[in-house]
Amino acid sequence: MPSLPDVFRALNRARVRYLLVGGYASVMHGVPRTTLDLDLALDPDPANVRSALRALGRLGLHADTDRVDEILAQGGVTAMNDRSVDLLTSLRGAPFAALWRRRLEVRIPGARIPVVSRRDQIRLLRAVGRPQDREDADALESLGRDGRTHGRVGGPKST
Repeated sequence: MPSLPDVFRALNRARVRYLLVGGYASVMHGVPRTTLDLDLALDPDPANVRSALRALGRLGLHADTDRVDEILAQGGVTAMNDRSVDLLTSLRGAPFAALWRRRLEVRIPGARIPVVSRRDQIRLLRAVGRPQDREDADALESLGRDGRTHGRVGGPKST
């Protein structure tokens, strides 16, 4: 099974325009949670989507379809083996270009990761609206600029 840095390195080597979103993005912004799948927003340019599929395929992560027109029509696809990577080509209320302009770059040993901004992550989570997403959005909003909690999530602020 490829490691997360392996996935990021493969996409970076292939010059794929992607952003880390979802649970791992919440963790990068300071929310303590666990998640198993990796959610990546892709620039929906067909050549970019093809590059992402090829890069992940070399790691043994294969999508249900490699037809870019189908992937774009569906809004994404999951590439998997023992790991699950959701490739999202459409996000509610957030064009990729705008998210890309406001991205952050995080460096981990062996890879750099373009991550959706905290403000955009909150918007994306609220747009999806599942209970875990709402909890993550609340937690992110409770964090100060320094990444520390200011008050308890869902509770009154401490004084």
